[in-house]
Amino acid sequence: ITNSATSAPTTNVITLLNAASTTYNGLIADHAGGTGAKIGLFVTGPGTLTLNPANNNTFSGGMVISNSGVAFGNVLNGSLYSPGTGLITLLGTNTSLYMAGSGGSTTPYYTPLTNMVVLPGGQTASIYGPSRGAVGCTLLGAGTLYYNSTYVRDSISGDWSAFTGPIILSGNATGGNIGLNVTNGFPNSFVTINTNVALYGTVAGTPTIPIG
Repeated sequence: ITNSATSAPTTNVITLLNAASTTYNGLIADHAGGTGAKIGLFVTGPGTLTLNPANNNTFSGGMVISNSGVAFGNVLNGSLYSPGTGLITLLGTNTSLYMAGSGGSTTPYYTPLTNMVVLPGGQTASIYGPSRGAVGCTLLGAGTLYYNSTYVRDSISGDWSAFTGPIILSGNATGGNIGLNVTNGFPNSFVTINTNVALYGTVAGTPTIPIG
């Protein structure tokens, strides 16, 4: 899927009514000729959309996910990366991001999520961490975020210091060891650490983790 516009720069948004869980194995890209024409995604519906391309998605028009799930495919031991490069906005009360290997797989999946992610106030969303690797996004907003560790070696990095909503850290039967390498900690969030979670790592070179 590409934006073929050859005139003035424009962003075309594709709406995906995600009624059932499915996988898209193709490539989503901006205009190949550099006209500035971009692709954006709006994903809604109760299913989970897996973006699992053979090539790296390069669309930069952003992604809005509303009461739906998006999984960033199972990229094994490499840098292929499927959510594009734009802003990811999480809306609704039942929205989820699933990193590669988030089913608790022992296979060494790596998901370098580096997009900027916005969770506005009044919204609720969940991030399911990778089996191994870092969620390195910058997080903004004031909504309620559930971060679920699904294996023993996922970690949170990036800058979450401007996020002002509550953060709930949870684990499951195969996960719960969360590495905290976030820039400047969580000084503006109320963080709940469930009993099935163990924390490790440092913040800004110190073992102290600033929490609001």
